[in-house]
Amino acid sequence: MLAPPVAAETANTAPRALPSPSVKSADRSIDAVRIDDNLYALVVAAVSSHPSIAAARANLRASGADLRAAKWQRFPSFSIEGLMLDQKNNSRQASAVVDQPIWTGGRISSSITRASALGQAALAAYWEAVLEIELNVAQNYREYDRLTRRIESLNDSLTQHRRLVQTMQRRVAQEVSPLSDLELVRSRTAQVEQQVTMTTAQRRTALQKLRELVGDPGLVPTPPAKLDASLPDFDPDTLIERALAFDPSRHKLISEAKAARAEAAASRASILPQLSGQYSYNESYGHRVGLVLKAQSDGGLSRFASASAAKARQQSAELKVASVERDLRDRIVSDVAEYD
Repeated sequence: MLAPPVAAETANTAPRALPSPSVKSADRSIDAVRIDDNLYALVVAAVSSHPSIAAARANLRASGADLRAAKWQRFPSFSIEGLMLDQKNNSRQASAVVDQPIWTGGRISSSITRASALGQAALAAYWEAVLEIELNVAQNYREYDRLTRRIESLNDSLTQHRRLVQTMQRRVAQEVSPLSDLELVRSRTAQVEQQVTMTTAQRRTALQKLRELVGDPGLVPTPPAKLDASLPDFDPDTLIERALAFDPSRHKLISEAKAARAEAAASRASILPQLSGQYSYNESYGHRVGLVLKAQSDGGLSRFASASAAKARQQSAELKVASVERDLRDRIVSDVAEYD
């Protein structure tokens, strides 16, 4: 995947690269494939301007904010209250409470782990969006070029067919050839004309898709560089190994599975009490410092059901990882066969 330039963002929310593939028997022919500069320029333009990339960046920034919010749970919380004790003489009292969590049974750490995993999932979703745009640009770019070459070939064929029609008209007029031969040539010529019309429409569609991706309504793609005479051979096993190490969809599902595990741990921890250190002040009791043990009953026994549901969601997320790996292997094998 071509790495596009990323707009300036804060260090803790800027998209980062996915882990580089690590394989034992690296296939250097993969890295030696020549990059088309024209295609690269179109990819950079598309990634820099496409709304789906901007949306993925915004989601990534939001995940960074969620992670910071989760980490703030480790710090003390403050509350201030004002009480009116007697409405007649307007007697008022103010109270302040500072609560510092000491032991939460894993609630806070699980919440931070979940937010961090969702941040990694948002990062993978960003690169997934980038990869999708890159593939769409490359596909329509090559399709436009292929159809352009096909139109040129069909126009040459059409010229030859029209010359043949003229020749056959003279031969029929001279009674050298039967009229059926002329009708056959005219029919073949009409077929070529129809193919030119259809291919021109298909090229117009590919060009319009490419213009929408790049965000340039007046784009006319530059012809791509000619491919090398000898194309490299690829080893399917190496490609599968590298694809599994890189695939953003797989990384996203792995992070979502990690987030589901953290959510399950947080649901189990919510059943346990929480120990906090607390400082309070009011006019009646003055300054007080002590330990507070909280056991919330909100939800009652439904918390046990919530923990079971979170565990099931964790298992579902882990099974999705295995499913996407299987689909990726099948797709690589199919692509290599088509390439060959």
